[in-house]
Amino acid sequence: MLPSLSTDLQLCCETGGGKAIWIMVDDRTSKRRKSTSGIAQAYRDSHEVMSIVLSIAVFVGGGFWLDSKYGWTPVLTICGLVIGCLLAAVSLKQFLQKLDQRSRQRRDSLAEERTRTENSAE
Repeated sequence: MLPSLSTDLQLCCETGGGKAIWIMVDDRTSKRRKSTSGIAQAYRDSHEVMSIVLSIAVFVGGGFWLDSKYGWTPVLTICGLVIGCLLAAVSLKQFLQKLDQRSRQRRDSLAEERTRTENSAE
């Protein structure tokens, strides 16, 4: 049986390890989560961009190392560059699709909020 909710509390479900955990969250906690989510999202986005850049560097570095080991001077470095760029292009496309989806959701939620505000004002 779930506890009764007052007006300043809301019930949230968080899943962790395949189990649903029900917790009580007050308005202050949800506001704090919303305000820090922008910063956390910026860190996640910068991590994805760095991963894209590092994929190119790792493949070029691996190609250069293999070139120096086997004496095929430019061949494997160029192959590493091509593979790294292809991988980076795929990752960048996925990243940009996520950003586009997130911006559409945000724009739609802002439009809904404006509509609700205008309807309540009338």
